[in-house]
Amino acid sequence: MKLKQMILSIAVTFLSVGAVTTTVDSSKYQQIEELQAKQEAKMKKAIASEFITPEETQTLNTDMENFRRAQKTESRKILLEMIDKEKSTIKKIEKNLVHNEAEIAKKELFELKNQYRTLEVQSKEAFVFKEDKNKVVEIKKEIDQLPKSIKKVQPIRAISNKVGELSASIRKVQTEAKSASDKLKELNNQSEELSEKNYLGSTDRDALEKDREKNSQLIKNSDSISAIETREKESKELIDRLSKKSDETEKDFKDNEENARNLSKFIETLLKEGELHSDEKTELNKIAKTLNDTLDLTEYKPGDLGKNYSAQKETYDKYEKNNLDRKAEKKKKEEEEKATKEKAKKEEEEKKRKEAASSNSEEWHKAPAGKRYLDKESQLTYKQVKNPSNFEEISEEEAAKYKPGHGNGSAKQ
Repeated sequence: MKLKQMILSIAVTFLSVGAVTTTVDSSKYQQIEELQAKQEAKMKKAIASEFITPEETQTLNTDMENFRRAQKTESRKILLEMIDKEKSTIKKIEKNLVHNEAEIAKKELFELKNQYRTLEVQSKEAFVFKEDKNKVVEIKKEIDQLPKSIKKVQPIRAISNKVGELSASIRKVQTEAKSASDKLKELNNQSEELSEKNYLGSTDRDALEKDREKNSQLIKNSDSISAIETREKESKELIDRLSKKSDETEKDFKDNEENARNLSKFIETLLKEGELHSDEKTELNKIAKTLNDTLDLTEYKPGDLGKNYSAQKETYDKYEKNNLDRKAEKKKKEEEEKATKEKAKKEEEEKKRKEAASSNSEEWHKAPAGKRYLDKESQLTYKQVKNPSNFEEISEEEAAKYKPGHGNGSAKQ
């Protein structure tokens, strides 16, 4: 609508100076408007470029303004001449834009390489993790892939932004990792102090030492901030747990240590001098070991000393009370053992008698189906023997490993 009004305005202007306006004239003026619209689009795009000079911007703005004024008074011929002049100006300026961008690209590529070298140095500092180091390598590949005579700034700036963002990210992670690392150092100090306390067993001291070693390894080198934070959490939990255990152990020992050590001596005396059954000795030795392990903190949980003392005192009292009956029980046991030995002796004699009788027999014994007899001394096998007790019965499959023997007075095939 606006274009039609402009054409009408131009037509009216030419009527006022005596020109004859026809439908064909209107169409030609419309073509001029369309040509100029395309020209202005190029002009505005050039003006929007960061690579245009102020003088060139002024030139394009002046050309557009001059054409707008000329539309109202000048002939189509003059307007076309103005458009041709604009085309020439635009072509020249567009060529300058390409040249200017190429010069700036060259400069920014040099700056990018310096920026990368700084990043590369930063990547070798402490607390730069593997993931970020890999990103630094990837950026180097991107820079190397840029054309040596690159004329566009966009690819350079895209990589430059990556370098800046990665550098800032690394610096942030370094700060966080340093803070987390300092916490690990403080936890190691707490762990050292806790290890010096009396009421902590060797197992717990070993656990603290191993925990400190793990902390020290991450203080020197780690693959991620999360690994340091996880280690910090685990270390703190261990120290808190063992610190609480140490306090509870100290109270348990202050309440029960003297009684427990006296009971340990009483059990030792009873084991040496008392008349005890073997199972009683076993149980007394067991509770004595448990009590001593508890006193040494070898096998211990908070409260164990008081609990074990009560239970073991009851067992000790029971065996001490029974100690007066031990001699009679011992005598009875000896008599039972003697009878058992005599019975075993008779059974052994009977067995030997039967074996002797069997060896004098002329009866041949055939090996069961799928079996053979093996003479262990000769390593020969037989199908029939007189005294099977002198041979080992083996399977046919196993007999294949040995040679069959020739017949003799006590064995044959």
